[in-house]
Amino acid sequence: MGAADQVREACRRAAAHAAEHGDWPEVSGGHLRILAALEGVAAALRADPTLDRYRSDPRTRWLDLVPELARQAGPLGRMVVTLRQWQDLERVGDDRQRERARARLGRVHHGVPEEFAQLVERTEEIAGRVTASVYADPPTPAQLAELAAHMVPGLHSIARETARELRARLAPLREVGYLPPEALRLLAIADALDAPAPRPGRCVCGEPITQPGRQGRPRRYCSDTCRRRAHRAARRTGAPPRA
Repeated sequence: MGAADQVREACRRAAAHAAEHGDWPEVSGGHLRILAALEGVAAALRADPTLDRYRSDPRTRWLDLVPELARQAGPLGRMVVTLRQWQDLERVGDDRQRERARARLGRVHHGVPEEFAQLVERTEEIAGRVTASVYADPPTPAQLAELAAHMVPGLHSIARETARELRARLAPLREVGYLPPEALRLLAIADALDAPAPRPGRCVCGEPITQPGRQGRPRRYCSDTCRRRAHRAARRTGAPPRA
């Protein structure tokens, strides 16, 4: 289900909740405010299809959040109604009758009206961020540049995808039971691509590197063992080792 369909379904639910709790203005009014916010998001999607077309665009995180907040308002609103019914029973003069009626209502949470009000405000806030991020029609060069920048994949993600592809291509050779030298070299490349980049001040093994007090080239490995291991891996993969 695309974002537009999710927003339409959320609009339908919000309208139904508002009608269901028409006798409780506190709750029905909150759902009507959420409905108005959702309708603004739906209009934004019609005005700017790029909001839902490119999932790498960070604007989509707000777009995904609005229907989820609206969904949470349904059960929260019913809890508010239950609390108000529980409080209205205070007018019942007979103590036993009042307690029996409250027992039928079940457990209540006295802070739920504030939670519901905060959820309504949060939904309006996030919906406002979506509508404010609508691009012009057609998008300006600056907006297109911003969108394209978010669509460029990260180097690490490309490396990991390449490593997975190499391993998948070489998997049938494992069933044969023999890996020729070229296959071993490709597996070593996959391991190197999939390895996390060493953090500054740390060896390839992840251990911190203690720099000597003297001047000169900084140490790149925590021990001779790591240095030899890195050089052996470089010879297998054909990639230069860390200096």
